[in-house]
Amino acid sequence: MSTETFRIKFLTSKNCFCCLSTRNLSKYPLRSCVKVFLNNSDVLYFSIGPSNFQLEDDELGISSLYANVLNLRENDLVEMCIVNNVSAVKSLTLSATCADDYEVLELLAESVQNTLLNHVTVVNKNQKVIIWVSPFLHVNVNIDEVRPTSPGHLENLTEVIIKPPTKVKTDITEHNNMSVFDMFQSRVPLTNSEYVFNKFSKEIEPQVFRLHPLDDLKKVFGEIPNSDQYFNVFIRQKDLSGLLRKTASGKVDKLFLLKVIVPPYVSVQGFIAENLQVETVRVQLIVIQDFFKTEIDFESCDFSVMFCHQSLFKNFKLKVGSKVILYSQLRDTSSVDSIIILTKSVYLNDVEEMLKYYLAKNCKQGPVLLNADFPFQLDDKNMVCALKFEPSSKSYCILDSDNIRKIKYTVVEKEVEIIRNESEEQFITFNELDVCTEVGNYRQIFENVCNILQKSLNRNSYELEGIVISGKSGSGKTTLLNLIKNKLSDSPFRLHFEIVNCGTLKGKTLDSLSRMLYCNIVRAIYFQPSVILLDDLNAICGKVEREIQTQESVVVNRSSEIVRDLLNIYLTHNQIQVIATCENITQINEYILPARGKRVLWHPFKIEDLNQSDRLSLLRFLFSNKTNLDVVDLEKYTSQMDGFVVQDLVDFTNKAIFESIKEGCSQVSSIHCDNVFSNFSPVSLQNINTHSFGDKDFSDVGGLEDVKTILIESLLWPLQYPHLFASAPLRLQTGVLLYGPPGTGKTLVAGAAAKHCNLRLIAIKGPELLSKYIGASEQASSKCQTLYPIF
Repeated sequence: MSTETFRIKFLTSKNCFCCLSTRNLSKYPLRSCVKVFLNNSDVLYFSIGPSNFQLEDDELGISSLYANVLNLRENDLVEMCIVNNVSAVKSLTLSATCADDYEVLELLAESVQNTLLNHVTVVNKNQKVIIWVSPFLHVNVNIDEVRPTSPGHLENLTEVIIKPPTKVKTDITEHNNMSVFDMFQSRVPLTNSEYVFNKFSKEIEPQVFRLHPLDDLKKVFGEIPNSDQYFNVFIRQKDLSGLLRKTASGKVDKLFLLKVIVPPYVSVQGFIAENLQVETVRVQLIVIQDFFKTEIDFESCDFSVMFCHQSLFKNFKLKVGSKVILYSQLRDTSSVDSIIILTKSVYLNDVEEMLKYYLAKNCKQGPVLLNADFPFQLDDKNMVCALKFEPSSKSYCILDSDNIRKIKYTVVEKEVEIIRNESEEQFITFNELDVCTEVGNYRQIFENVCNILQKSLNRNSYELEGIVISGKSGSGKTTLLNLIKNKLSDSPFRLHFEIVNCGTLKGKTLDSLSRMLYCNIVRAIYFQPSVILLDDLNAICGKVEREIQTQESVVVNRSSEIVRDLLNIYLTHNQIQVIATCENITQINEYILPARGKRVLWHPFKIEDLNQSDRLSLLRFLFSNKTNLDVVDLEKYTSQMDGFVVQDLVDFTNKAIFESIKEGCSQVSSIHCDNVFSNFSPVSLQNINTHSFGDKDFSDVGGLEDVKTILIESLLWPLQYPHLFASAPLRLQTGVLLYGPPGTGKTLVAGAAAKHCNLRLIAIKGPELLSKYIGASEQASSKCQTLYPIF
């Protein structure tokens, strides 16, 4: 049996075949069985499949997904030979690797058996394979038994038996004491998770400080002594916990080694151990109550809080909420002979004087601490420098007013700069004064959500009390989320926000969905207290009909189950809360909002429709903020804007301003508003074909006076007198039936009524009443007349 050496090449195919170059197919025919010897003495069996990829003669192409399941790496060298006389398989026993995959196999068992030969033809006992249930859904299975012999060749009449996984974990409470990485292991396979967590846990001691900017203290107390020194950090008296110690002379030593845990870099492939960094810097610890007797309390944070200079945030690329640990530092009593100043060429002449000025100014308040190789800014003109000390073994020094004069200063040219963190996410920030929250129930929702978040994150035992905000498309849900984020991420709350745009996750595979949510949750755990914002949740967790089991419904249910499980596990045991948005809570999957039992989202809020008064107030607010408004009767337009949402009014304002600019006018006039309104289409009517009611009015319809009167009372009066009809004790009629022989003018009268009352008209043929999309069409158009010409 002769073997040949091949190099593994990853392909994007969705099958378990291996592929060869065109030249090698003469020696290894299609569908033949081959035996592959790995470097660790393991043996795998494959079937040669057709390839649409260009491969070299020494390359063996395998699906990248399947290679990861088999622990194969790209460019690995393997030995391969052909296997002759492979017997047919009469019975094949499969078992899913997890409970979720088993559920999919059970639901789509018939589809799996029909398509199995498209993915694999040679099977071997105890070898894993992947079955693609759909282009976006696959499951991993293990071959438990092959009869009569293994390996074997699958046939059309092969019996396939599906067994449940050997261990199915159904109770998530057993994860309570598990690590961050272990709890994700069932969802995201992390080959190096144990090593990462061991490294991470060794760097963390029981007392962890959460970093806040020093500006938060200045907002409370104003000017703070010693706050201009870059390496002074401030903590509260209640957070000391025995940190301070005394030197041999009896003085309190305030020198500490600060270990900064750099925010974890999380990729879709998993946690990368090499990027888990711990940076060190020496700091002087100052207790706030040494200067101010007032105690600062942060209601939304159970962590010990440390306030530090902005230079620490910039140099280590940190964000508010990053974690640090203080360690005792033995003081080095040896003196420094000279300071070497490293800076750019443009600052060579001025940097020495600026450093001396910085030292002399701050030495008046006490000793000044300096760290070697730490870039910092000396003035407002971006003069950045770094320092080195002689002797070279010194990594820091503490200077006072006496030894500042004795030290020798040397300036050396070197490119030194504080690297800006380009990867940091930039979110749109809103000033509350720039957003009108006094219309509808926006102010009420805003205040209630903020109160719930503050109270729920200030508990010793955290419970999941998720919030869901529903409203029509364009009603301002995302803007409301940004307002909440803008308030609670600022001082004194300083909550961290992770924004997940669920619309971009739609269509992703379940593995990709798990990994992306994993990234957001790990970051939320690190920066906690945190809030996860799930915008447009129904895009990935929509409601499906129980009676109909399709591939799409299975994917949606599994996506919803993944979201529910992850949120239940992590939000229960961490200072994390969740806010979701959707158009209607009835569109959310039952895994997220079940009819009974525990829910992920407990607090529902619905953005109400704008009435005429709200629309008038919002239009005035928008025009006053953006331009000068001429004498315009805005009430005339708002009376015709029934069903308009906030986005419609913003678009109307912007288009009216554009019309005035196009004509070179400094003010928006009624002519500009008329031009915009005549061709304006609200969000609810976009992509909907309205019916043209023609040129006929009631004046063109002879007779039928009783019918005209009834139509006016039914269609026009509710719009003219909405307050009276809203207070009616009985439910009013919502439809009118016009009946009569053919040719008596039913359709003509209906079209004339729509024009007379100035209503939008959607015409639906009688047979279309059986279509499930009719309800959606009616719901998309508010305050319209729906005409069924043939009932």
